[in-house]
Amino acid sequence: VHTDQREIASITCAAATEILDLPLIGVHRYDADEDALVPVAWSDALASVLDGEPPSIPAGEGLAWQGYADNETQLYAYIHAKSDVLDTDTPFRSELHLPLGEHGIIIVGSTTTDDFDATDETLAGVLAANVEAALDRVERDRELAEERNKYETVVDRSYDGITIVQDGVFVFANPRSLD
Repeated sequence: VHTDQREIASITCAAATEILDLPLIGVHRYDADEDALVPVAWSDALASVLDGEPPSIPAGEGLAWQGYADNETQLYAYIHAKSDVLDTDTPFRSELHLPLGEHGIIIVGSTTTDDFDATDETLAGVLAANVEAALDRVERDRELAEERNKYETVVDRSYDGITIVQDGVFVFANPRSLD
């Protein structure tokens, strides 16, 4: 089954909302071209609270960027107590930041102070670990496909005939070997 990053992010939001009862969730991926954490998927409830899609998070700015850069889960019982909040007018009171390695970060919010407990943090952490593993696999599959295409091109365009024989049976022959 071929799955891309956006699909994994959408599945993540659905699982957090439906299974973990964390309705205000967004997944941001790191975009090197923008040097920012860019929203990829978010719950309907989050879009409703924000009146649209979540903002991008520029490199070096805000608590979510710091969590991504440090690659450490952070639980903020009262987000407004922190001086480096990206948006001081945020409607959120508590947040849970779950880094996804080099891929990005999951941000879970609440409009209530101290709304997350140790169980929420643990279960969301398990979800994040699985999401990171899935994103790693998508990246490896993409890299392997690129390598496979590169080598197939080299073999197909070779001036030399290349054949592969297994157990006395020809299993591969490039166009030149057919000449």
